[in-house]
Amino acid sequence: MPLSSGTMLGPYEIQAAIGAGGMGEVYRARDTRLERTVAIKVLPAAFSHRPDLRKRLEREARTLSSLSHPHICDLYDVGQQDGVDFLVMEYLEGETLAHRLLKGPVAAEQLLKYGMQMADALDRAHRHGITHRDLKPGNIMLTKDGAKLLDFGLARMETQAVPVAETLIQLATEERKLTEEGVILGTFQYMAPEQLEGKEADSRTDIFALGAVLYEMATGKSAFTGKTQASLIAAILASEPPAMTSLQPLTPPALERVVKTSLAKDPDSRWQSAQDLKLQLEWIAEGGSQLGVPAPVAKWRRSREQLARLVAGLLGAAVIVLGIREYQHRISAPVVTRFVVNPPEQHSFNDLNSVKVSPDGGKLALRAADPEGHTSLWLRPLDSASAHELPGTAGAQVPVWSSDSRFLLFVAEGKLKRIDTSGGLPDVLCDVKDMSVQSWNSGGTVLLSYDLDSATKPVAIQQLSLEDCSIKPVTKLDMAHYDFGHQWPSFLPDGRHFVYAGLRTDKKQDVLLGTLESEASETLIHNASNPKYAPPGYLFFERNGYLFAQPFSLRKLHVAGAPVQVVSEQLLFGGLGGIASYDVSTNGVLVYQDQGEVRNKLVLLDSGGKRPVTLAESGNWSNARLAPARKKLLVSKNDTQAHTSELWTYDLQRNNWERFSFESSPADHLGIWSPDGQTIVYAAVVKGNYNLYRKPTDRSREAEPLLENDVDKLPNDWSPDGRFLLYTQKDTKGAADLWVLPITLGGKPFQLTDTRFSEGSGHFRPDGQWIAYSSDESGKNEIYVRPFPGSGSKWQISAGGGSAPQWSQDGKKIYYLTPDWKLVEISVKTGGSVEVGTPRLLFSLPQDSEYEVSEEGKVVVNEQLGQWAGPTVVTLNWNAALVPNK
Repeated sequence: MPLSSGTMLGPYEIQAAIGAGGMGEVYRARDTRLERTVAIKVLPAAFSHRPDLRKRLEREARTLSSLSHPHICDLYDVGQQDGVDFLVMEYLEGETLAHRLLKGPVAAEQLLKYGMQMADALDRAHRHGITHRDLKPGNIMLTKDGAKLLDFGLARMETQAVPVAETLIQLATEERKLTEEGVILGTFQYMAPEQLEGKEADSRTDIFALGAVLYEMATGKSAFTGKTQASLIAAILASEPPAMTSLQPLTPPALERVVKTSLAKDPDSRWQSAQDLKLQLEWIAEGGSQLGVPAPVAKWRRSREQLARLVAGLLGAAVIVLGIREYQHRISAPVVTRFVVNPPEQHSFNDLNSVKVSPDGGKLALRAADPEGHTSLWLRPLDSASAHELPGTAGAQVPVWSSDSRFLLFVAEGKLKRIDTSGGLPDVLCDVKDMSVQSWNSGGTVLLSYDLDSATKPVAIQQLSLEDCSIKPVTKLDMAHYDFGHQWPSFLPDGRHFVYAGLRTDKKQDVLLGTLESEASETLIHNASNPKYAPPGYLFFERNGYLFAQPFSLRKLHVAGAPVQVVSEQLLFGGLGGIASYDVSTNGVLVYQDQGEVRNKLVLLDSGGKRPVTLAESGNWSNARLAPARKKLLVSKNDTQAHTSELWTYDLQRNNWERFSFESSPADHLGIWSPDGQTIVYAAVVKGNYNLYRKPTDRSREAEPLLENDVDKLPNDWSPDGRFLLYTQKDTKGAADLWVLPITLGGKPFQLTDTRFSEGSGHFRPDGQWIAYSSDESGKNEIYVRPFPGSGSKWQISAGGGSAPQWSQDGKKIYYLTPDWKLVEISVKTGGSVEVGTPRLLFSLPQDSEYEVSEEGKVVVNEQLGQWAGPTVVTLNWNAALVPNK
């Protein structure tokens, strides 16, 4: 028996019945405590013996209690009284979409508004692991605040397969007992094929239902029809709905494409998340009345439509329809647009992935460096020609976007920080020393990886909770397969699974699948790295510096089909690190940075930087060191295509090159000559990190290991008497210290500096009694001197920054580089104390140059010509320009 006006259910006074459904009645009531109007859904006592209906009511209560969204009906309370179970919910004034559709199609502007709201609400539910499973016009309320989703009674936290026969029997039974004629048929019209087949239902099941709802809103007709349940099911399983343009000829092509994709029979062919669908609708809405057609075409289209109306008056309606459909066919293909993004004025992009695109494709986050190398974050809306600096982001590493495209998460000074790009200063969240942020899901979990330059050994991916800043491994490192660690994790749309790279020192990387629930992994793609997912169902990855995309099923979590090349040019990439400079949004925006062309020229200058003499040119080399007799040069020759390097020597008199090493190191070689010029000690990446090797310059013997362990070591200098090798070695926290290896005595290495800062670029004075070196203990690199071996006393030489110190031949001066690439000399007098003179500017060097001072006071400069990084390119509608992989 229905509840009468004035009936009390706890503190709620029933006022009037406002509806009835398959599992009970809905009433308007007054909350006597808070003096507000509420809606009460009641499971009458007559049905209290039905455990399935009670479970459905309980399920709806649990579901709604876990969701809070402006377009989902709020749950206020639950209760039971006198055998009556009830839910207390937000009271909504308006009409259901089903009632509205009785009047005909919905206007395009309203359709897009409601569609975006419904997709956003579903996205919130899906991110909480909830699938509605019964989305239809009757469960959508249209209010003055927009669309509201109702009736989560069939929603489930876990996907469960239900046999189709059981589904039909259950629904048919409910039809006989609980509902009026036609309701079950209506429910069927919005069910996805996998539901009817008893297969696994997931978020894409709701996307199908939303597609059917949008179809009906646009056309006023159901997407699928049938005279019986059997014929309706057959239509959903096997037939395509009539083209929307056949029912509404002026339906925009972009909207028809969005709906058609939503209604794909195969879930893998639909939009893979409600967020993807919402972004597509937003893109259409931003196109104004032309609904997604690019502006120049839209103007032309308006002219054509005016012409069409004129022709209609002359030729009749049939000709109009044919003309419009033919026109829509021609403009339905998306237009590929490319443009270059430059760094802010007086700044540069000095690292990989300096540009990150927001998920909605509307904004770019730029990490740019000023002339002194200081980095900060900038924001560049795509509809703006300029960028503005974000306050408080000095020293920021590469950031990641939040899923709603509003916040940036980044690391600076060992702290994890978050900034609202709409304004304000960053919030400091957690301590994350020596780690960088890689991916961030909507649930507040962040994936981190250790910095390759700071890690002392291969490491696994870490997960951090923003709630309590706890950090723990989320992958388990298998050194037998991935001896260079795990890197570049990126969440999939469900926020639980993620893809990442397993790195190897032989650069045979793999793309792996991981999950937050365990450290287990699955190999997805061999010989690939740096993966990222992008709708409508592609897994991007880097392979030898080239960017590919391969079809990927979010339902099955594996790739299918052949990869296709996305960009024909080689990207800026790190071969050993397995990283390429690119990013991709959820709506077809791709940003990438081309590989630049670096060339070097070796020149000999006098002490004033004049009368240059070219020693060698048109090569790509680094770490140039002159032999003691100044007749040969040792350099690391770099192959930018393969990202390998080898040591070569260059005879300055005969003008010819000879290869010296044969490891094909995946990172630069660094070599130094012995004082007599008979031996070279060098560092190469072998066995997972930089180790030290020794080889005679006449090549009479192969290279032999000099010092191997599991941390990076780089040679700095050789003592003038040949007894000691000075080198840098990372400590367990990633900082570099100065170490000494007694070579001729066969002794054990000993540590010269032991601080929490990084020391390097050590250089012996010609008498071997003092060492000049750089340290960042002041917050930036400065030059210091200390006696050798001596005590721990030290004296600062530079002020305002300095690097790459070298002693003059007489030991009375030190040369070094300032942060703005000026070569400076300064007198240094040692004795009982150290006296430092006034720095004297010699001349400026090109940026990123290297130098070495000869015995005669001349300067050998390794000038860098060209740029290691090419232009940064933004591509709109990237998937329309895929290059088939041959």
